Formats: sequence, C-alpha cells, structure tokens
Amino acid sequence: MSDAARERVAGMLEVVEGEYQSLFAWIKQPARRATWSRFRAHAERMERVDGLGDAVFWVGKTPPAKVAALAEQAKVLSVGEMRDIAEPRRTAMTVCLLAQVKAAVRDETVVMLSKRMSRHLKRAQEELLEIEKRQKETTEQLLATFRDVLTALRGSGEAAPGAWEGEASLDDLLALKNARAAIETVGGFEAQWRSWRPWTHTGAATTRHW
Repeated sequence: MSDAARERVAGMLEVVEGEYQSLFAWIKQPARRATWSRFRAHAERMERVDGLGDAVFWVGKTPPAKVAALAEQAKVLSVGEMRDIAEPRRTAMTVCLLAQVKAAVRDETVVMLSKRMSRHLKRAQEELLEIEKRQKETTEQLLATFRDVLTALRGSGEAAPGAWEGEASLDDLLALKNARAAIETVGGFEAQWRSWRPWTHTGAATTRHW
C-alpha cells in the first residue's frame, strides 16, 4: 500500500464534516436486499466502496481464511476499539473488511443481474411459445381451407360440360380457370391429393401422421 492509501484507510475511522458516521461504520452496515427496484442505490453503494481503494489488490495473496478472520474481527469492533489497535494490524483489519465488503457487493450485483436476465429469458420463451401456437393455428386453418378449395375445384372439373354457362360471370369462369391452372402447375389434383393424404382434419385441429 502506498502512503496515500494508508492515509485513506486510516481516514475511514474518522467522521468527516457533514456526515453522521465514519466510513468504517458505514461499510459494516448490512446493505438492503439487492433487488432490481433498488439497483440504483446498490450501484451507488458499489461505486462508493470502490472509491475507498483497491482492497483486493492490497490483500494480495493473503490466504482467504486469514482475510475472512481479520474482517470478522473488524466487523464486531467499534471505531473507538479499532483506534486502540496498534498498527499495522489496524490497517490490515480495515483493509480485509473492505475487501470482504467489496466482494459481497459485486457478488450481489452479479446475482441481481442474473435473476433479471433469467426473468427476461423466461418471458421471451413464453412469448415465443405463444407465437408458435398462433402460427400453428394459422397453418392448420390454411391447410383446412386449401383442402376445401381443392375439393371444390376438383368437383367443378367433374361437372357436365356447359354446366357453368349462363350461371356464372366471365370473371367467375376466368377465376376458376386460373385456380385450376395453378393446381396443374404443381402437379395436378392427383399429386395434391397424394400430398394431402398424410394429413387428417378433425374439428379445428389438423394433425400429420408420420
């Protein structure tokens, strides 16, 4: 730690002008439960903790168990009791406490964001299923309609010659001719009926037997 960093950590035991408690007392206070509605307050807390210094770098390769033990000791002591502890142990205890708090705040942020993304993913999956359901219903309706049209067109071709004459307008006859021509371009009625046979239609649902 640099001299400036040591001074900043030592200043955590002081109550600065305009504040009602020291930073040491503030970081020991348990944060409110990390929820999305409190995200801004949580982000501000994380930024303030980060501003106190890179405690993770300061503890370096100190065994995690040692860091946790010193942090727990600092957590149960008051500001006055901390001042009675000789250096460099006092600084070490404060830094370990800061490192623990910093890690906890970051972990809470990751959990919060993960839960939020999981909620969005679940909602997106539900919407996708609903879209697929609507598309399936539309496809089934189109298939049923096509079958009915195919049946009607095939039946019209079996009518007696001239049966339509005088009963339909020129536009109707032309539309019928074009429709039948469209069927012929994709293989004719027999080919369409063969492709239709794997499908069965019951009520509003259409199911294919594979």
